[in-house]
Amino acid sequence: MYEEMTQAFLCSSDHEVMLWQRAGVRVPEKLQAIFNPLDNYGLLKALYGLGGVLSVARTLQGEEKMRLALTNCAKSAHVKLNATTLMLTIEHSFGARQYQFPRTTDQLTKLKSVYHAEFTDVRTFLLENADVETQETLHLLAQTENGTAEHVLGEEMLHVKPLLDVMRDDKNMFWWIGGVQLGAGFNGDSVEKQLRETPLRCALELRRQMPHLYITCQVGFIASTFRMLLPPANTHVTENFKVAEAILCAAGATYHVTPEGFLVAAGSLVEMHMKVKEHIHRHVTLIQAFARTLFCGNKLRKRAGAWRDILQKIDLQRQKVIGDEKYRFQNRRLHHVQLLDLMEEENTVRSRISEECWGKYISLQHSFQEQMEILLVQVVASSIHKEEKHLHLAMRHNHKEKLRMIEDYIKERVTRHRAHLDSVIEEQLGGKCRQKYTEKLNRAHECLLREREKSELRRKQMESALERKRSKSEASRMAREQEVQEKNKKLLLRQHQSRAVRDKIQQARDDFNETIQAQMLLQDMESKITRQVREEVMSFRRQETDRLTQQLCEERKRREAAAIQAAKKNERRSLQRELCVQRKKELQESRRRHVMQKQLDMQQRQQRAAERLERAREQQRRKVMWEILGAETSLRKLPLYEHRSGKTYLRRNKSDGQLSEPLVLSSGKKAYKRILSESSLRGLLEYHTTKPRANSPYPYATPKR
Repeated sequence: MYEEMTQAFLCSSDHEVMLWQRAGVRVPEKLQAIFNPLDNYGLLKALYGLGGVLSVARTLQGEEKMRLALTNCAKSAHVKLNATTLMLTIEHSFGARQYQFPRTTDQLTKLKSVYHAEFTDVRTFLLENADVETQETLHLLAQTENGTAEHVLGEEMLHVKPLLDVMRDDKNMFWWIGGVQLGAGFNGDSVEKQLRETPLRCALELRRQMPHLYITCQVGFIASTFRMLLPPANTHVTENFKVAEAILCAAGATYHVTPEGFLVAAGSLVEMHMKVKEHIHRHVTLIQAFARTLFCGNKLRKRAGAWRDILQKIDLQRQKVIGDEKYRFQNRRLHHVQLLDLMEEENTVRSRISEECWGKYISLQHSFQEQMEILLVQVVASSIHKEEKHLHLAMRHNHKEKLRMIEDYIKERVTRHRAHLDSVIEEQLGGKCRQKYTEKLNRAHECLLREREKSELRRKQMESALERKRSKSEASRMAREQEVQEKNKKLLLRQHQSRAVRDKIQQARDDFNETIQAQMLLQDMESKITRQVREEVMSFRRQETDRLTQQLCEERKRREAAAIQAAKKNERRSLQRELCVQRKKELQESRRRHVMQKQLDMQQRQQRAAERLERAREQQRRKVMWEILGAETSLRKLPLYEHRSGKTYLRRNKSDGQLSEPLVLSSGKKAYKRILSESSLRGLLEYHTTKPRANSPYPYATPKR
């Protein structure tokens, strides 16, 4: 069984590993029969599944309902129920455990956890059953303190980070769940929840017989990862197995050989890793220095290119300017004549327009003044009319208001008097005896007569007063009308006077404007004549200076053209001389190189042919020796590990050959196990030490990162 187990663990495929990870425990198919009677996963389902023990404990209160639910739970092979006492017995790999219903708080917390104390053994078991890639990476990284190797690999294999963190932590056993996503059907949280309660004692008991201090390492892994530790004497060796053996011997490691590779002691693996780390540090520094020099070289090359482009641009600009100047000198005289004509035309047009504008301006000013005076007269007349109308309306309104007030007052007195008379009559009529009634009537009648007389008297008085008032208001009205007439007369007189004054002022203003206009016309004529004289003098002078400057320019151009022609001839001659010398030199150099290359090619061909023959002989000899040796060992003794088939066969140790069948993904592609080789490690190093970061002030890696 021990042989069978080790074979199953060592030769497991990716697909099997993935299935075990999904199930929560890494158990191969061949061991399933051994573990079935101790299947804690089934127990978990009975405890935590739908309608399981824990859900019963949470939900149901009544005893009858609880008994029914617990009977359903007891259908599981792991659970036994005592129906009378409601005692639940659950068997698992630690033995039997009992739970009492109806439950207390303490019993509920018991239900929630299956106790487990041995974290170290569990971690060992899980680590030894991890897939090869995770194993390799973990054993390379587990011992470092944020070192270079961790920095280099951490970027590419992010799923290893949680493993590293938790490997140093004693509280969390199931460290692979959080980081590694293992396919579409894998739900990390629920599996982790289940696995927190999965006791693995059964597997550990079996596993303890294996030397857990030794770590399974493939040949290719050692040969590629620790290639730096290969002693110089063995560099000619090509076979991976021998290379790995030489590395382990040179490092003084303790190890055992298996058909798959080596079982290497953990301590010696750590020592080897520390040495590799030192090498890597050295390499990083070198690569960084090289990258910096390369960067500087590129910068210099770019700068030189930029200077060359600038010089070419300057040259082109110079040629363009020379061409423009030539063209301008040829066409200059024609342009000058045209310009003079244009200026003359422009001046005449400008003077004509200014005269027209001035005439229009003066006529506009006259018309504006006339309009303003008419408008002022209209405004004054309308304001006087408005004032008169307003006064008349106010007088009428006051008169009406007084009459209305008097009328109201009379009406009020009459109504009051009537009311008083009514009350008196009612009092008189309401008496008990007739006599009093008649007396009252008489008295009332007398009173009424008296009142009538009084009211008549009062009315007469009021009428006389009204008459007086009316006559008085009439007199005042007449006086007011006379005053208004006098005022109007005065106003008309004043208007006549002001109009006469205005006419005089206007006459004076017109005379003044005419004199000013005559003066301005005189001044304009004078300035025009002086300007024309000045312009003629200036144009004559300008023509003279232009003629002189043109003569001078033509002479200078002739001189410059002659100098340029001479310089070009000299330059052409010197260039031809240099080119001839250079061609001769190049011809000699190419001949010499051709001869040397021929000799070298012949030597290399002979050397390579000899090497090929030697290699073929060596391979043939080694193959024959290996076959003889294999046949001899297989005849003499049985091998340590027997494989699934009954036959014994030898495995070739190929580092690059795939050691398992591929996992077919949903897209149809095949995913093989990746093995960390020397070339991939070198690629990682180059990537991490030379890749410029986008916005970083330090674009290349430093010794600290």
